[in-house]
Amino acid sequence: MSRIIINLKYESGELKYSYSERGPFQPMSPETTTDVHSGDVVEWVCAPNSGLNSISISKAPTSPNDIFSVEPHPVTNPDGSQNDKCWVGDTKTSAEAVEIEKYDITYVPTGQSRIVLDPKLKLEPDGGNA
Repeated sequence: MSRIIINLKYESGELKYSYSERGPFQPMSPETTTDVHSGDVVEWVCAPNSGLNSISISKAPTSPNDIFSVEPHPVTNPDGSQNDKCWVGDTKTSAEAVEIEKYDITYVPTGQSRIVLDPKLKLEPDGGNA
């Protein structure tokens, strides 16, 4: 069980991601796939100076799979308010075969309207053997 952190920022007119807060950041597309394992916690975070006002994460309506035991939701701040720049979801605790889920990232770049992108999560079966 691991925590997978996907750092996001809006730069040069496109959403970019990195698994490190410092980068390097790469363009995110519908073909972008993040590998996860049973029981992993996936966290989507707006990087410092991200150029993003907010993000939200949800299962893509066209995705046949549901790899989450706890659906992605905004992190709650210490004051009880929702954090629009950090979302988290828990993958299910067991998988017998590789499952790929498309999910929607709805993001709002500073001074712009909302945009939706649908990358993928690939859940490896128990033991990580695909």
